[in-house]
Amino acid sequence: YGLELSSRWNPVEVFELNASYGYTDARFRNFFNGKEQFRGKHIPYAPCNTFFVSGTYKCRLDYKSTLMFNANVRGNGRIYWNERNDVSQAFYACLGASIEYSTPKFSVQLWGENLTDTRYYTFYFVSMSNEFVQRGRPIDFGVTLNLYL
Repeated sequence: YGLELSSRWNPVEVFELNASYGYTDARFRNFFNGKEQFRGKHIPYAPCNTFFVSGTYKCRLDYKSTLMFNANVRGNGRIYWNERNDVSQAFYACLGASIEYSTPKFSVQLWGENLTDTRYYTFYFVSMSNEFVQRGRPIDFGVTLNLYL
């Protein structure tokens, strides 16, 4: 079972809010692996909740150039990593922000992701009795340059 909602609101021309939420309750109806019964357990790798909120403010500097500010929060969790549901990732959220200057010829954006340096895992599995995990990206900064030819 699941539900997804999303909305966008422009209270004024220069300001935009976006939000989305997803809920999933994905469980095995009947799954026996030859040793164990997993009926009613959450299906691995399907997050129970997904969440996103973003606010963007656009400031027109002249008739050709704009300055845009954005802040956002993304969240996921709980995510179960195996059929037994005894290994999981709790709900986590990551903060992001950017500032962008744009003209008809080019745009340059300074951005940051996971600004709170949240520690989380994006993947987990067991192979030949060894546990493997992929950690999420730590705090990250960058610059994006676009040229319009």
